[in-house]
Amino acid sequence: MILIICVVYFMRVKKAVPNAKLQISLKILLMNNKGKFLLLRNRLDGSLAGTFDFPGGRIAEKEIGMPFDIILRRELIEELGPGVHLSIKPSPIAIGRHKYTDRLGTANHVVWLLFPGTYKNGAIKISSEHISYQWKKITKSNLKKLFIKGALDVAQNLFKH
Repeated sequence: MILIICVVYFMRVKKAVPNAKLQISLKILLMNNKGKFLLLRNRLDGSLAGTFDFPGGRIAEKEIGMPFDIILRRELIEELGPGVHLSIKPSPIAIGRHKYTDRLGTANHVVWLLFPGTYKNGAIKISSEHISYQWKKITKSNLKKLFIKGALDVAQNLFKH
């Protein structure tokens, strides 16, 4: 069902903005044994400066057609390091989106798919894409303090069900 929503959304975007760049970002809602979720703090030099993000990232062109869990695992190794052991459930639990204009003036539309996961063990070594990480409780009342744009949209959609 979520993939159908993505396809319909992308078709509408392409009709309205023919030159738009369309992307899918796979993210994980990674919970530890204390019921807290892993959040990555964005670098201070971008449009998402200082806000939190869910671990994960965009599907590369060469990955189109690959299973989502394989792509997400690659992203998680890049962002969290190879020593983190976790499990990922195969079906997304929330969808979100955001759009932005890049430095070249291209409209970018990103759909976020959020997958549930469980942290088992291992040292987290974040990449240079983020400045820190924290385990946080996520509640309906603290979403706007933690997230903006796509992360906020997908987090808000978690609480709609």
